[in-house]
Amino acid sequence: MGLLLDQRRFLDSLYRFQTMCELITLIIDRLWELLPDANQAMYLLANERLRARSLKPGLRMPRL
Repeated sequence: MGLLLDQRRFLDSLYRFQTMCELITLIIDRLWELLPDANQAMYLLANERLRARSLKPGLRMPRL
């Protein structure tokens, strides 16, 4: 009976590990999809800061 219980615990642990790996994969996939949006946002922010700086050369934009 002890061997059967150990096998059951092992399979439960294996299932939890598989589920955790699938969750991590989903998170990485979603972050990968968001990466172009983040790059676009940083590009727009940099352009906005440069534009604001050129309009008011004496003033500096605050750092984010």
